[in-house]
Amino acid sequence: MATLVELYSEDRAARQSLARLEEACSLLMLQEREGKRLPASAEALYEATAFIRKGLLPHFDVEEKAVFPLLTTEEGKNLRGELLQEHDQLRVLFSRFMELMERRAPSQELMNLALEIDRGLIPHASKEDEVLIPLLRQLYGIKDDEPIPHAPPIGYLQD
Repeated sequence: MATLVELYSEDRAARQSLARLEEACSLLMLQEREGKRLPASAEALYEATAFIRKGLLPHFDVEEKAVFPLLTTEEGKNLRGELLQEHDQLRVLFSRFMELMERRAPSQELMNLALEIDRGLIPHASKEDEVLIPLLRQLYGIKDDEPIPHAPPIGYLQD
C-alpha cells in the first residue's frame, strides 16, 4: 500500500525532473535558433517524457482512485475538485508535450509547454504536500510511514 512518504518522494522526483527539463529547454531553444533537429543527446527531454508516462500519469491514477476518495469532508471534497481539475489540465499539457517530443523537432511551442508544465506541476505538488497530506493525517491519523487506506503500492518510480 502507498504511504505518505512515497507521495512526498514522488513530488520531489517531479521537481527534480522539471529542473532537468528546464535545462534541456534552454539547450533546445539554442538548437532551434540554429535550425537543428532535436539531438539524441537531449536526454533530459526524453527523461521528462518517460517520467510523465511512467511516473506522473500513474501517480495521478493512484491519487484519483485511492487517495482522493478518502476526502469526504466538505473541505476534502473542495480540495479533491481542485486537484482533479489540475490533473486534467496537466494531462492536456503532458499529451501535447509528448506529441511534440515524438516529432523530435525543437520548437517554441515545446519550450512553452515545458514552462506551462513547470508552472502547473510545482504548485500542484506543493498543494498536495502542504494541504492534501496534512488533511489525510488529520482525517485518518495516518503517519508518514503508514499505509494510506486502500491505496495500492507505489512502485513505478523504481524502474
